[in-house]
Amino acid sequence: MATAVLRASACCIEIHKRLHMFDTHVEGVFLCLHIGVGCGNISILQVGGEIPPGTHVRRLEYFIAGPPLEQIRVAEPLAKKGETC
Repeated sequence: MATAVLRASACCIEIHKRLHMFDTHVEGVFLCLHIGVGCGNISILQVGGEIPPGTHVRRLEYFIAGPPLEQIRVAEPLAKKGETC
């Protein structure tokens, strides 16, 4: 798990390097990033599979749940522009 956290952190650093204050080509508008990270076990749930009325396409939705999502929910607002928490 420690290696995964270090790799995720390295990815966040690279994302900040490449995209923080990214020029959107809209006058005065730049992409500012702040990232929250969590670690641990998650569950991935697939729900649906029915064909909704008025369509011929089966609809599936995916949900993820677990302690890392709560960690991310807390950490992301704590990170200032250009930071990862």
